[in-house]
Amino acid sequence: MNTKIKTLTVKLSDAEIGRNAKLEHVRDLRDAGHPALHFRFGKNRTRGSWYLVNKRRWHRIGAFPDLSAKQVLAALPSVRCAGVGQPGRLSAGADHAELPDHCVRGSIDVLEAIRSYLLLIQTRPAA
Repeated sequence: MNTKIKTLTVKLSDAEIGRNAKLEHVRDLRDAGHPALHFRFGKNRTRGSWYLVNKRRWHRIGAFPDLSAKQVLAALPSVRCAGVGQPGRLSAGADHAELPDHCVRGSIDVLEAIRSYLLLIQTRPAA
């Protein structure tokens, strides 16, 4: 039996990810406040991926440590509203294919802010 299939439900933070990276039997972390938000460790356990789970479908929304837990939690409402970056698809399961304008604008604003933050980090000289 594979012992590396355990999912822990925790309050997701960068510190919590670091603590659980040491536990080899933990593969996924699930946020207690947002049950659809999951973090999956990479093979080397220093990196990982953020996922939003909707109706048993896993949608990758970013990579760790490029996106911190704080950034993902801040962007989560817009990501949910935008249907995880898939136009015409709402993760809330609406029957229509149109996105409300405020969802589209909010998602674009969040993605632009994340992109500019990542560019700032990459261009900043190492201390």
